[in-house]
Parts: sequence; C-alpha cells; structure tokens
Amino acid sequence: MAMLIDVTRLMAWVIVMLARNFLLACLIAMAVLIDVARFVARMIVMLTGFFLGHVLLP
Repeated sequence: MAMLIDVTRLMAWVIVMLARNFLLACLIAMAVLIDVARFVARMIVMLTGFFLGHVLLP
C-alpha cells in the first residue's frame, strides 16, 4: 500500500513538473509570437510608407 502511495506521489510530481515546463514553453512561444507579430507589423508599416511615398505619391 505504501508503494502505491509513493508511485502516486511520484506521478503527481512528474505531472506537476511537466505542467511547469509546458507553461514555460507556452510563455516562451507567446513571447516569440508577439515579437514576430511586432516585426511583421513594423515591416508592413515601413513597406506601406515606402509604397505611398515612392509609388503613389512621388
């Protein structure tokens, strides 16, 4: 019976560690996605300004 309790506690600890790592991985992925989105938005603004300034309104 004690062995079963130890195994259950070990499994709970493994699940908690995986959840922490998963949460950390999710936070890192969100930071990367936000950074990429900001970069893409900046490129769109720059290309729009270039297009307006050099093509449509020379």
